[in-house]
Amino acid sequence: MAPRTPITRFLSFFLFAFVALLCIYHGTQSDSLRLTTYAKRSLPDDAAIQPRLDLGNELHLLSKRAPPKNRAEAAEKGRGYMCQLENIEPIDLPSERTDFQTFNNDWSPLPYGVSNGDPTETGSIIPVALAAKGLPINIGDRGLRGLIYHQGDPYKVDNSYYDATHAYYKATISTKAGYISAEENISPDHMIAEARTGYPSPTISRLSDVYFLLWKEVAGKSEAELKNIKYFVRHHVINGASLDVALEVASGKPLPPRNKDGSRDTSMVEEWPGKSYDMSTDDGKAILGTPNGAGVARFLMDHKRELGVKVPNKVTLFKTTGHTNADTNQPEDWIHFLFEISPVQKKKRRGRK
Repeated sequence: MAPRTPITRFLSFFLFAFVALLCIYHGTQSDSLRLTTYAKRSLPDDAAIQPRLDLGNELHLLSKRAPPKNRAEAAEKGRGYMCQLENIEPIDLPSERTDFQTFNNDWSPLPYGVSNGDPTETGSIIPVALAAKGLPINIGDRGLRGLIYHQGDPYKVDNSYYDATHAYYKATISTKAGYISAEENISPDHMIAEARTGYPSPTISRLSDVYFLLWKEVAGKSEAELKNIKYFVRHHVINGASLDVALEVASGKPLPPRNKDGSRDTSMVEEWPGKSYDMSTDDGKAILGTPNGAGVARFLMDHKRELGVKVPNKVTLFKTTGHTNADTNQPEDWIHFLFEISPVQKKKRRGRK
């Protein structure tokens, strides 16, 4: 393969941006008659905070937008993600974004705190769902591991050092079973915005990049396991924009105002087996287009070289009950997204066998 020069990199980026814009335009035009445009609500306080933009790292135009406010906006974003996911051309990420040594410079592992043979956090909350899909529940089962990484030390960007963000990511992963559960995630961008420092983020900071490196670590030297991603669970979704879209999808109509205490009515969401939405539908694309769905899309989109060309084919929306809100001490339901992932089938050109 010929070496990549600045000119070829520019041409590659230009072509990718053109394809992305074409995807967005096509999706908007083709579905404009089917999507209902609902009244826009104010952005929730806990909506996802977008990372700072850098054309060297931000190859996806969709990621530059604010979180969707409703099903229609989320479906448009999800259509764009699906278009880019189905494109077999891999993305040329900077090498430091996929390097575990770079990650270890800024992040430190913490003990998961569950003994071998005991259930993970996800396994203890949604065991019926995991069992129904044949997924491991207990640490050690088919190599299931629990991992926590914490950004607790000063980090370097260019020639400057910045205070620790105290962000962290908590996941359970079995590459043998093809399964990830994102259990708790507080990104550096969120923590920096909360502290109002204006600092740049660590080199590796997005959920999609962090989870890819954890997935790669668990897979070890097995190429087959590295490419074996089949299920991605967004466990206990708390992002306000994601919840608003999911509840609107489940109810089939615009949501009423929240309760006086700020809580949401989740009665329209069913317990397992919940309800599944194919990615060929606007509802499936809407959930993919939420901040929580976007992490799954970027995980697959940004790492095609290693994972293969994969897409979510459907998502199951369901809830668990009997939980207590840590802030209000009131009963609450937890919402979960279970994405099922499959390889993209290459279409044969006409006239070829």
